[in-house]
Amino acid sequence: MFNTLKRLIRRLFNKTRTINNTSLNWVSLIVIVLIDVFILINVFNGLADISQWYVSPSQAYPCYFDWNGYQSNDQENKDYEIVRRSLSRQQTALDSVQQQYQQINQDHLGSVAQICMTYAEYEDQLNTPTNQQLLERIDQYSTEITTLEQTNQRILEQYDSTLLEQIAGQASAQSINDVEASQAKQELDQNTQTITQLNADVADLQTELVTTSVSVQWLSLLQDDVAF
Repeated sequence: MFNTLKRLIRRLFNKTRTINNTSLNWVSLIVIVLIDVFILINVFNGLADISQWYVSPSQAYPCYFDWNGYQSNDQENKDYEIVRRSLSRQQTALDSVQQQYQQINQDHLGSVAQICMTYAEYEDQLNTPTNQQLLERIDQYSTEITTLEQTNQRILEQYDSTLLEQIAGQASAQSINDVEASQAKQELDQNTQTITQLNADVADLQTELVTTSVSVQWLSLLQDDVAF
């Protein structure tokens, strides 16, 4: 049995070293092997490309992730947050949302669901000069609020030191702090009042942003459970 197996292996080896009963050298064998490997690689790459021709479920419904995230968000200002995220995303995007979805149709067999194409149309309409200006004002006021809050924190941190300087009778010109103790409370109260007003302004602008006609149209689609 063992001898029979050895003869079969020897016969197979001899056949691989000849073509039409002509012996091959090692260089020729290596060339043949490389050609076979090249052919196999291209065959498998072709099969992989074919498997990607069809539109996958996530590609057919690219808007699903936005809708699902919106539905699972329990925050009170989720309307503002998703409108803001969309506007920020569209500021840096090279193509509109509709163009991005249409590219999926061009590159694959199948197509993006109509509900997502409608969604993309409505989302593109969000990107208006009015909405962008509202977002810019919100960011401006938010930056001012952060600056005032940091100023108040710094005043509070320095208050004990300024109070000791005042008790010691040290001249204000020699103080290492930003605000004298006598002025600290006044500036804190003024800054706090300004922060309260700015927060109210931000809330009003956020409401205005989500109640523009294009925002209402897009948000209404997001809230349509039946459509999705």
